[in-house]
Order: sequence, then C-alpha cells, then structure tokens
Amino acid sequence: MLPRFQRLSAHPDVHCTHEGVLAHVYPASQYTDRDVIRFIEYFAWDAKHEAYQVLGDVGSVWSGHLACLPSFTTALLVRHPARILNTRLAVYPRDQSFSQIPPESRISIRKIWGIDIQDHDPIDQIFLHDAFIFASHVWTLDKADLTIRIEDMQEVENCQIILKSLTGLHYSRALIEQASQRRVNQRTQGAKSISEIVEGFTARQRDWYKIMLSDIVSYFGYGLFNELDHRILPANEQKQNVLKDSAA
Repeated sequence: MLPRFQRLSAHPDVHCTHEGVLAHVYPASQYTDRDVIRFIEYFAWDAKHEAYQVLGDVGSVWSGHLACLPSFTTALLVRHPARILNTRLAVYPRDQSFSQIPPESRISIRKIWGIDIQDHDPIDQIFLHDAFIFASHVWTLDKADLTIRIEDMQEVENCQIILKSLTGLHYSRALIEQASQRRVNQRTQGAKSISEIVEGFTARQRDWYKIMLSDIVSYFGYGLFNELDHRILPANEQKQNVLKDSAA
C-alpha cells in the first residue's frame, strides 16, 4: 500500500496521525461512534503547541462524522474495491479485529440488494459488508471537500496537486518521491491485476461484487475489472486554482 499518511507527515509543516482512534482504544478490537467523536474532540483541542501549519488524520473518521469537522478540510480516500476485498479475504482468517457488522448495515444490504447476510459464512458476511461500505461512499461524494484515489498518488504531479488542495502547502518533488519509496502495510500481493483478483473470488463473491458495485465504481473512475477507467481530479476548479497559486 502506498504510504498515504507518510506523504502528509513528510512535510515539515504538517502533522498527520494514522488511525488515531485505534491508538486511543487499543487493545480493544472494536470501536464505537463515541470513540470517534471523542478522538475528533481531542484532535481539535490538541494543536501541538501551534508547531504545524496543518493538523490532520487519516482513516479515523466515517462519512457520518463529516458534520463534526466543519473547520477541517476533509477528503474521502479510496482504493479500488477489488483490492480492498482482496486484502480482507487475505487477512480475515487470522485477524477478525474491527470486523463487527452493525445491524443497520445488515438491514441496508437486504433492502437494497435483497441479500440476507445472515444466510452466509462469516467470511462471506464480511465480504458483503466491505462491498456495502465502499458502495456507501457514493453518498459522501458531495460532503467531503476532496475525493482521493490512492492510485493517483503515484503520479508526482497529481500528488502535488492533491496534497496542495488538502493542506494548502506545496510539497516538493523530492519529498514526494522519497516518501513513495517507503511502502507500508503491504499484506497482499500488490502485483496482481484487478481481473486476477476478481477471478480469485468465489463464484458467489464475484456475483455479489458485480451486483453491488457495477453501478458504483465509475463514480470513482474505476472499472469493475480494471484499475482505472478514467481520470478524476480533486475538482477542475481546484486544480486550476492550485496551478495558478504555484505559478504565482
């Protein structure tokens, strides 16, 4: 996985934690809405003695908590859903931490797709839930300030534009390239193509993948069976403003 938070923290004027909620609840293997809200309150209060121009976190906030962050620039960070599901299938047999499925998720999956996850094995249940979580991101697109695909962060110029939009600060090419060389949390064979990953799903999982995500992935510029279907940017206006600021 690309070091998404390392790139943010690599800037001397930026402090970014990673999964700050987990750090506060560990060794618990689940966390609640209250835990997230408590972390947001703590993070907003702890300004690190004004040592940084930008403070932030990656991965700790769910879309429902965006309303609690009116003074922050927020971004929805996404990865291709096939890769998310592939990682879960690889990790779940040995680690079921943070895999509780809320009752409302079960109800939504049944109402939207007519699938009762209670009828399936635990690993299929978590597969369905993770597919649902990705699909639900489409309802957040107009609530976050930016949508960031991890895949786009591999291109230095695009990474500069995204980070500038997110933090308001300029990141040098050398800094980004250095951070990109340090990969973290690589728990699966990243060299697999999307089509190879999908082929590795069970027949039932492939059917669910198609049913639940075929109308969703294009909103994020993905193809159901390929990495990137079309290019997305934080926003055309934002890109133009960033380029204009950089040239000034």
